[in-house]
Amino acid sequence: VSQVSVVSVLENSGPFDYLFRFQVWFECRKVLPHKLEWKIIYMASAESEKYDQVFDSALAKAPRIFSWV
Repeated sequence: VSQVSVVSVLENSGPFDYLFRFQVWFECRKVLPHKLEWKIIYMASAESEKYDQVFDSALAKAPRIFSWV
């Protein structure tokens, strides 16, 4: 239904205490009836999700067909 095209890390070389800032471009092929939830996840192990850590999450408005954020 949707496909991420580009992810850019903004202020990539900032100090440790800077907030995470990303620019995400994606394409929707159908109208989504709900908001999108984005998560920044640190994957500590390729074998198991139990070690993963969610650093942050954000909700975005439901996009229209072929909209870009």
